[in-house]
Amino acid sequence: MSKTISSDNIELLQPHLKKKFVSVSVLLLFLLLQATVLGRFRIFNIYPDIILTAVIITALKSSLSWTIFFSCLAGALSDIPGVSPYGINTLLFALLGFFAFELSKRLIIESEWRLIAVVAIAVFLRSIGSAIFLVISGSPFSPGIFLVSSFIGSIYSAAVSPLILKLFKFIN
Repeated sequence: MSKTISSDNIELLQPHLKKKFVSVSVLLLFLLLQATVLGRFRIFNIYPDIILTAVIITALKSSLSWTIFFSCLAGALSDIPGVSPYGINTLLFALLGFFAFELSKRLIIESEWRLIAVVAIAVFLRSIGSAIFLVISGSPFSPGIFLVSSFIGSIYSAAVSPLILKLFKFIN
């Protein structure tokens, strides 16, 4: 039994693909913003991680397959301008996206306060994951400065997350 693509199927598929295309376009815009403009809004040389925030919001609102694809794409794109070895962000974003997806199945995260908490925890966990890779690779770092910058980064990203959520609601 072969499946044929009819015009009805295409019309049903188009809004779905349009949302995904727009989400990827917004991800590319966020990557550009994070690499350029957000550098002007640094606090103690730390700026919000809007790409990870977009991954968490997508994970809370999408299917598992789209969450993993979007997380891996976001991580791979974040690895390009990064200073850490290539693939670390891809792995960490995919894991955090998966955990956020699983969390969304167990907990209703409709409140902005819960979203802020999930984003803050995810950014902090990403910092911890990056630190583990730094320790494994033998790179020197100061634990005190690391904890302070991780805490400030998670708070800063969480504070920006409602704006990103509103943008994603506007798109979809």
